[in-house]
Amino acid sequence: MLALAQQQLQSSAAQRALRLAGSADFSPADLDLLRLQLEAEGITTAVEHLIARQVSTALAALNNSTLHPDGIAQLTLMAHQIAWRDR
Repeated sequence: MLALAQQQLQSSAAQRALRLAGSADFSPADLDLLRLQLEAEGITTAVEHLIARQVSTALAALNNSTLHPDGIAQLTLMAHQIAWRDR
């Protein structure tokens, strides 16, 4: 997400906050600004779509697998838990 944000953020205030991320100067206000701007500019949605495509690709590969069905079920569960851990 950070790489995409560096390429696509339009707001100069958000770009400044992004440059401060990880430093001692990065404040809660910077975090709020950055979070809101990532959402407003569609970067959050773009990353979620990227993750969804990658999960779909991985799950499609499992459908063609010679693994035991229990293994496929557990790997499928893990893929969803990892990709969407905050939902």
